[in-house]
Amino acid sequence: HWSLVAKIQNYQTIDPVIDDQNKPYQRVPQFLFSGRWDNNNFRFTSANELVNFDRHVGTTGWRMDLTEEVSLPLSRPGMFLTPALALRQTNYWLDEKNPNLETKFSRTLPIASVDSGLTFDRLIGQTKRWTQTIEPRMLYVHVPFEEQTSLPIFDTIEPTFNLVQLFRKYRYLGPDRIADADRLSYGVTTRLIDNSTGQEIVTGTLGRTKHFSEQKTILLGQSASSENNSDYIAEVALNFRSSWRLGLENQWDSQTKKTIRSETRIQYRPEPDRLLGLAYRYQDGLLKQGDISLVWPIGQSWRVIAQTSYSLLDRKPLQRQLGWEY
Repeated sequence: HWSLVAKIQNYQTIDPVIDDQNKPYQRVPQFLFSGRWDNNNFRFTSANELVNFDRHVGTTGWRMDLTEEVSLPLSRPGMFLTPALALRQTNYWLDEKNPNLETKFSRTLPIASVDSGLTFDRLIGQTKRWTQTIEPRMLYVHVPFEEQTSLPIFDTIEPTFNLVQLFRKYRYLGPDRIADADRLSYGVTTRLIDNSTGQEIVTGTLGRTKHFSEQKTILLGQSASSENNSDYIAEVALNFRSSWRLGLENQWDSQTKKTIRSETRIQYRPEPDRLLGLAYRYQDGLLKQGDISLVWPIGQSWRVIAQTSYSLLDRKPLQRQLGWEY
């Protein structure tokens, strides 16, 4: 249950438009230590990182981020409840050429959470061939506010809001900003399962987040949010026989009554090594994109791999890829 990873990481940017200020940092080096220890009913989880960020321009230096969590996982058939308390400590040692600037920063934040869920199921159909489930879930998270504008931003971003992000404890990916939170995320999933094969024929999920206070911690270019509710997030997956799969995702703003983001995917996979995929992605005012992907064997030893993307807003191809694999 314990692991230690050490690595050196660098990136080569091929887009000439990206200036030096926006190029990614080198990690020279990066150490990751994580693990889990179970003792009776309690679980201790540790996730730690020590990394040196280097670049030709901008702020550089070391960052240490430690997250230690104690949880009490309680589970019974058809239910689970996991209260948890965590302490997150982050330290910076920066390389500043100006001697008048601070080079050492520290932030300590407690995080409290309660994750819970239920599973109801029933047999349906005249022959009881199908099992239908209804699975409600709720996650409450509380993180106090702490002023963080003096901390650098090395690698922290806000990911796309989806079902994974809905039930994450942290708003941002990366420790440079830990967003304050007093929120309840809730959703419900339903599945239709073929009892003869165990395959999920239909899966659908709907959820959103309720905020009980203003969100003050932000990234550069963002503004504090006082909205009480997040957008609705919905996902549906349908499996036709054993070869066809349809996936639908939608993010809907209940205040403006508009779709903010959506994605539709169709996949044909008659064999594990054969795939034909079509996708359409939409983001309000930013993106209308179609994708076609293909992975198909030719003979016993060769396989062709192809992918193309087309912008319906700009009316031009974005990228085209064609390759062979032996």
